[in-house]
Amino acid sequence: MLKNKKALIISILIFIGSTVTIGNKVQAKYIERKRIWGEDRYKTAVEISKEHWKESYYAVLVNGTNFPDALSAAPLARKYDAPILYTDTNYLNISTRKRLIDLKVRRIFIIGGKGVVSQNVENELNNLGFITERFEGKDRYETSTKVAEKVGISKTIYLATGEDFADAISIAPIAARDKRPLLLVPKDHLPNVTKEVIKNKKFRNTYVVGDHNIISDNVVKEFDNVDRIAGNSKYDRNANVINKFNDELHCKNMYIASGEKFPDALAGAAAAAKEKSPVVIINPWDTKKAQELIHEKNAEKIKILGGYGAIPDSAVTEIAGNEGIVDGRVSFSDDELKWAVENEVGKHYGNIYRSDVLKITSLEVYGRVEKLDGIEELKNLKTLKLNYSKIKKLEPLTKLNCLTELELISGEIENIDELKKCYNLKKLTLNDNKIKDITPLENLENLEYLYLEDNEIRDITPLRNLTNIRELSLKYNEIIDIRPLENLNKIRILYLNGNEISNYDAISRFYKKLDEKDFYLEDSNSEDYDDLDGTSEEQIQLFENKYNNTYNPYKVLYHSCSDYYFVKELNRLSKIRSELLREIGDEGFTISFRTIIKESLKNTENQYNLTNQEYNMNKEIRDLEQQLSMALKEKEKREIRNKINATYAEYRYKYYSSKLNYLEEQRENLENKKEQLIRERIYSNEDKIENIEEDLKDNKKELKKVIDKKDKYYKLREFFNIVDSILFQD
Repeated sequence: MLKNKKALIISILIFIGSTVTIGNKVQAKYIERKRIWGEDRYKTAVEISKEHWKESYYAVLVNGTNFPDALSAAPLARKYDAPILYTDTNYLNISTRKRLIDLKVRRIFIIGGKGVVSQNVENELNNLGFITERFEGKDRYETSTKVAEKVGISKTIYLATGEDFADAISIAPIAARDKRPLLLVPKDHLPNVTKEVIKNKKFRNTYVVGDHNIISDNVVKEFDNVDRIAGNSKYDRNANVINKFNDELHCKNMYIASGEKFPDALAGAAAAAKEKSPVVIINPWDTKKAQELIHEKNAEKIKILGGYGAIPDSAVTEIAGNEGIVDGRVSFSDDELKWAVENEVGKHYGNIYRSDVLKITSLEVYGRVEKLDGIEELKNLKTLKLNYSKIKKLEPLTKLNCLTELELISGEIENIDELKKCYNLKKLTLNDNKIKDITPLENLENLEYLYLEDNEIRDITPLRNLTNIRELSLKYNEIIDIRPLENLNKIRILYLNGNEISNYDAISRFYKKLDEKDFYLEDSNSEDYDDLDGTSEEQIQLFENKYNNTYNPYKVLYHSCSDYYFVKELNRLSKIRSELLREIGDEGFTISFRTIIKESLKNTENQYNLTNQEYNMNKEIRDLEQQLSMALKEKEKREIRNKINATYAEYRYKYYSSKLNYLEEQRENLENKKEQLIRERIYSNEDKIENIEEDLKDNKKELKKVIDKKDKYYKLREFFNIVDSILFQD
């Protein structure tokens, strides 16, 4: 049923996507999925480690390009509860180095000789303060025995070929789970060094992955109680391993790795072992075996190890199903969004198919979108901007595993709890919402750009560990204490205006490194003023009581910043405005659609005007600051500071006045629409009326907040003007 809203929607889309709807024939049961990946194998291993380790005394380091020596590492990693990370042969990978430091690792196990992980790498680790222990042999088989001895030769042992990685990966989570050794062996003979290690040992169980064509009887005869796990292919053997140990594994949760590329699977084996979960090895181009296995085990969640080059989304969909996909049709659950989708894909009639929307990487929408249901199907979406929306529930965003940039400006968002699952976000903008609690952001360690302007935030403690942040804006909140920022040494742009901060010492360590800021450390230290004379003091106190404000002659409410932020935002809005104006003139659009465009144009122009007002205020205050820097007399300095405060209060008063006018106009339109629907006396209007009543409730709550803010800045403006008349007008 269509909903009529006062504020409609227009999309400015780089690529357009849609959600899937349910029809008559579902392809497969939908299974929750999460992709764990980085830009390369080293960063993928880092991301895998973040799934289970916040800190670790131990870490296992292996070569990221040469698999043989590394294959026996999983049981060692499990025994010492350590992540597996990768390095290059001759130098320590920078992502790995950072992760080792972040994990607070003390001891590192290096797997392989100096030709695999060079002495240069070990020296670098030692110079960083890590204790290293190397396991090496003349070949992969001897290296695996060294690792096995460290794990401990037990009554149960596992054998896999050293000629391919897949069999070892299949059995590694099983061996690792029980902290039992995994030996690599060649096909036709058992090396003397391996014979020496197992000499005089009696094994209760010897599990061998592969038939005699993989590992010959000549090899396994050296072991007791042999139990072969065979299969015609590595994918068959992987399935048979999982079936063999089914009762000991948690198959509701499975890890998925490519059978063609080893690195992601190896790092994942250590993580899988912690959860007692299997690693399913798949052929990305023939997923039938994996489909059968995963659905036979009734898996509820899969974790995909590696990026889209290793395992494409098409393979994941074949394996785990695609929620609600029917005959390839797609549609948005939000009716207003439907207009823009149809326009962008050029289909004003008929169905939109999945093939139409598979190329989505970026989506920018302006308007009153209410629902995100189905947006999770935009699997390759990296950038999402949904501004001026009515979205309150963010849960669908948790399934956008490629999402690195999210922008939700001027909305009605209060609860951001679901964002805690958006681990890959690098840029997050939540300006002008109703957010108080930012605890869900505390583990988003990939964030580099964070904008939380104009909310109701008081406590910023959750930001204390976000050490990758480069740009941070917390303007216009209720922040008093900024000590949680003291270790965010990478910040180069920091905006704090419009808060109640009195002490900036916490950021003194990186203050001089800031390229952009809107505050000065002197604010908390300067006391270059004399006491007021008796008459002036009495007058000031009288108006302090009236306007509920205390006169502080050295405090300023706003510091100017460069034009960087404003120019960037004005250019962005200008481009959107130009695109909307172009589309209004397109005769190919229906009258209804052009109405939608006009509403969006109005919203965009309103935002442009508000930003431009702040830009002009910033320039005016910058001129006053220049005068302040040249002032010699204390009275002159006080007067300029007071003018800065009055200018800022005037801007904020006008800002909230504009907002109030918008809300009052919105309320009037909603009430008129409601009356019209009631007069029509059509049964189908009941849902529309109910929706309008919800909108009116939201409008009423927002009106109260805006009126309070407007009143606050009205009083501030009047107070500073009165101070000016008492102290500075001769």
